[in-house]
Amino acid sequence: MKRLVIIFAIFCLLAVSAYAVVSIRETTRMEKDGGMLIQNIEAFYAEHGRLPDNSELSGSENEHGTGPFYEKTSDMTYSIYFCMGFDSYYKYDSDNKEWYYFPYQTKIQTMIQRIRNVKF
Repeated sequence: MKRLVIIFAIFCLLAVSAYAVVSIRETTRMEKDGGMLIQNIEAFYAEHGRLPDNSELSGSENEHGTGPFYEKTSDMTYSIYFCMGFDSYYKYDSDNKEWYYFPYQTKIQTMIQRIRNVKF
């Protein structure tokens, strides 16, 4: 019985670790792809003195329809987001220049984001 509990605990630890690694890799990929779009938007702003309209950016979606997507929210602000399922997004807000999960951020996502922000 004791051996079974130890094996189960090890399995759970491995499963949680695998989920964390996959989540970190996916988040890093989204921030990289989104960062390229942000650079394009900032270059457009520097050249034209305004943010592009939603229809002026082409090629901002990948072949799976998950993003990155661009949305101009006002004359000076915009959002970049990725669809992560039925009703959740990973979103960049140009106001505070931060990425976050929307509409909520789960405890594990918060933990992963904190781990990624640790400076070694």
